[in-house]
Amino acid sequence: MSEQLRGFGKRHTLAAAAALSLALVAAGGYQASALPSVAGATASAPTLAETTTGPVYKGEAVNFSYSVPSSDLSSTNWVGLYAPGATPGSQGSTTWQYTPAASGTVTFDTYGLAAGAYKVYLFSNNGYTVLAGPLTLNVGAPPTPHPTPEPPAPKVGSGPNLIVNGDAEQGAGTEVGVDTNTVPGWQVTGLLNSVAYGAQGGEGITDFPTATTPGPKNRGHNVFSGGGGGVSTGTQTANVSAAAHRIDRGDVTYNLTGYLGGSGAVSDDSTVTSYFLDAHGRVLGHATLGAVTPQMRGYATELLPEQAVGKLPRGTRSIRTVMTVTGPQPHDRLGHAQGYVDNLALHLSTPVPAPHPATPPVAHVPGYDHVFVVMMENQDYSGIIGNTSAAPYINSLVPKAANLTNAVAETHPSDPNYVALAGGSLFDVNNNTPFTSTVDAPNIGDLVTKAGGSWRGYMENAAGPCDTTSHGAYTIDDLPFYFFKDVKDNPANCKSHLLPLTQMSTDLQKTSTTPTFSWLSADDCDDMEGCGVTAGDTWLKNTLTPIFNSPAWKTQRSLLILTWDEDAADGQQQLQRIPTLVLGSQGVRAGSTSDVRYTHYSMLRTVEAALHLPSLTKNDLYAQPITGIWDPARRG
Repeated sequence: MSEQLRGFGKRHTLAAAAALSLALVAAGGYQASALPSVAGATASAPTLAETTTGPVYKGEAVNFSYSVPSSDLSSTNWVGLYAPGATPGSQGSTTWQYTPAASGTVTFDTYGLAAGAYKVYLFSNNGYTVLAGPLTLNVGAPPTPHPTPEPPAPKVGSGPNLIVNGDAEQGAGTEVGVDTNTVPGWQVTGLLNSVAYGAQGGEGITDFPTATTPGPKNRGHNVFSGGGGGVSTGTQTANVSAAAHRIDRGDVTYNLTGYLGGSGAVSDDSTVTSYFLDAHGRVLGHATLGAVTPQMRGYATELLPEQAVGKLPRGTRSIRTVMTVTGPQPHDRLGHAQGYVDNLALHLSTPVPAPHPATPPVAHVPGYDHVFVVMMENQDYSGIIGNTSAAPYINSLVPKAANLTNAVAETHPSDPNYVALAGGSLFDVNNNTPFTSTVDAPNIGDLVTKAGGSWRGYMENAAGPCDTTSHGAYTIDDLPFYFFKDVKDNPANCKSHLLPLTQMSTDLQKTSTTPTFSWLSADDCDDMEGCGVTAGDTWLKNTLTPIFNSPAWKTQRSLLILTWDEDAADGQQQLQRIPTLVLGSQGVRAGSTSDVRYTHYSMLRTVEAALHLPSLTKNDLYAQPITGIWDPARRG
C-alpha cells in the first residue's frame, strides 16, 4: 500500500495543523455512527469507537478506542481521518496515527479543520483494508464565545490596590518579547517579563498583543508574559494587619481582578492566585483567576477580564499574590511562553495602608578601582561547574570565587545578551547582527568615560584596533560595543576602545594604564561555542592569569565577573541557567555562593555600583544587584 499516498496526506495536513493531529468540531456537537465494514461481523471483529463524551469543538481533544483480534494485529495498523469527499486510496488522509497494539486509544487535537462531514477508518498493515469504520463526524465551526462582562468595581469605600506594579508599567517593556527583563515589585522565578504591546517578536514569535488587541480599555504600554518558556512566576506580599480588628469580625470582602489571555491557538496560559496568610504565614484560603484557554478566546490573541470575590478569612494578616505563566519546556532555542496578564488589582472592602511602590534595590557592593568582565558562550551551569574533566581551570577558581548558582540569561541567540549586559536593554536587537542593528543609546563604557575613567574591549585575534573584518574565528560581535552608534559611527572612538587582546598584557604592566573597565572576549572557537569547553577553559587560564598577576590585582581593588551569554539550550530543567563566578582582589568572600536569581542586568547593576556609576535603564536600575558574597570588612 501505499505508505507513499498516506504520507502525501500526512504532509498536507500535519503541515497545516502541526499542533493538531486530528480535529473534529461540531457546531451543534458531533454525531458518530459506526457502520459495519465486514458483513457478518462477530464479537471478535475489529472495533473503532469515538469515546469522547458530549460535543467536541475546535481546539478540544477527541479520543478513539480500537481493538483488533490477533489475526489482524500489526504494528502498522492505523487510524485515518478523511476530509469531506475524500476516498481512501484515491486521496491522502487528512491526518493519521499508528495503532500497533491489540487494543488502545488514540487522541487527536481538534484545531485546524474546515467544517464538513469527515470519515474515520481503522486500516490494516499500512494499507487500505478497512478493519473498522467509517465513523461519520459532523465538523463545524467553534461556538462563538459569549462576551465576558467587565469586572464590577470594588465595593464603595474599598482600600487601595494591594498589588504593586500590577499593570507591568513600572519596568521597561521589551520590544522583542521573548527575552526576560527586570520586573519591579515582583520576586521572579523563571523568565517572567513585561512585553510592550505591539512587540516585534523574536525567535520566530510575532503574534504578541497590540494596542488594539481585545483586552483592558485602560491598558498602558506593557503586559506581563513568560519570556523564553517553561514555568515562570512573580510573587509579592501585601501586609493587611492594620485592618486586623475588622478582618477578624468576618465581614471584610476581597475583590481580585485582572486580564488574562494568550496568543491564537497557542495553549500557553497564565493564572493569578492570592493566598490569605495568618500571622505565622499559614495559608487560610485563596482566590484564583483561572487560565484563559484558546477555546475561551475563540483561538484569537486576546486578554479577557477575570474576577474572584469573597470574604477574607478571619485571622488574615498578609496576602501573597503569585502570578504564573506556563509555556513549553523547549529543547531548542525557539522556546517562549505566551500567556499574558495585565491590570491586576486586589482591593479589600476596608481601608488598609497602600503598599509602598517598587524602589530600586540598594546595592551593598564594595567600591573597586578596576572591573573586568569576561563573557563566554552557550553553556549550562551543570556543563561547567563540577565538570572538572573538561573545565579544570574554571573549577579551580570556584574555591577562590563567589559562585552564583541561580544566574539566568535574557534570551537567544548570543548577541542580544551581550547588548543587555553592556547597555541595560536589548534595544530591539534580536539576532547576531552587529552591522545591521545600531543602538542609539549610552553603554557602560560611556558611563565610565563620563565619570573620568577609562575603558577598553579586548578581542582575541583582532587584526588591529576596531577590526570590522571577519577572519578565522574572529568577528567583531565577540564584543557588544560595535552595536552602539557612538562606537560604530565614530572610527576614532572605535579604534581607541576596541583593541586586540594582545594589547591587554601591555596595559596590565602598570595600574595607571590598566583600564577602569575592561571587557575581554574570546573568538568564536575559544568562547566554548565553536571548539568546546576545554578549549575555552584553556583560553581562560592563559588570559586570566596575567590579570591575577598584575599590579592592578595585587595592589589595588579589582573585581572580575566571569559569566556566559546563554545556556546550551539542551532542555535543562531550569531554562537559561548559566554559570557565573565573581572574583575579587579583595571584598569577595572566597568559596561563597548565592542562590538569588540574577540576570545580566544584575551584573551590570553590580558593575555600576562597584565603580560608583548611575544606571542606564530601568532594567539595571531595578535589577537585584549581586548580594550576599561581599566581605563586610572590605567594602569601600
